[in-house]
Amino acid sequence: MKYIFVVGAPGSRWSGVAKSIYYSDQIDQSDDSPERTYYNPKSSPKAKQLMHRGAYFDPGMEFGEQLKDFDSLSKEQLIKIFDAPFKNTDKIKIIKSHVLCEHLEKLTSMFDDPLVLVYRHDQDCFDWWQEAGGWKITYPNYQWYKDDENMKLQIKKQNQNIRAFVDKNKLYSLNDNLELQKLLGIKSLGYNRFTDVEVYCNITNESKDT
Repeated sequence: MKYIFVVGAPGSRWSGVAKSIYYSDQIDQSDDSPERTYYNPKSSPKAKQLMHRGAYFDPGMEFGEQLKDFDSLSKEQLIKIFDAPFKNTDKIKIIKSHVLCEHLEKLTSMFDDPLVLVYRHDQDCFDWWQEAGGWKITYPNYQWYKDDENMKLQIKKQNQNIRAFVDKNKLYSLNDNLELQKLLGIKSLGYNRFTDVEVYCNITNESKDT
């Protein structure tokens, strides 16, 4: 296992799910930096709410501009994109992306690494994204989504793709990060019960051709 792909629409609380497995000795944290860390500006200075940590991969963001042309990319090109922010090649890299929601079938046909999918209803996603800072979020950069109308459209599209993939593969929702860690075969710190979000994990042991 080289990667763990974590996908979800903006505001799906997918970053919290990613963080719930990030603090593991088995996870490559070399993508972490102050510039790639974002706290909720509405939280108390004495108890800052960590929202985002580590690299994100999407068009318009620091990494993953090429993913807008995903279908034209080879596996080798994708690996180069995914490896870009990391320094330690021996540990598992968490790849967080919104736009990969639209390419789940091809992604899982190219890579045999685990895929974690996070789902919330469209309006809940948009409302939480705004609560977290919306267009004022400093990392990652959401300017590619242009405006509220397009953000809502993209959230709907990404959620539809997740829902279709979950249904097709008959995935079941997980109760907490301990269940997720068990499926992934890793151990991390802390406990996160998935109370207001649906989390799924797709794992295959089949080898994929390059």
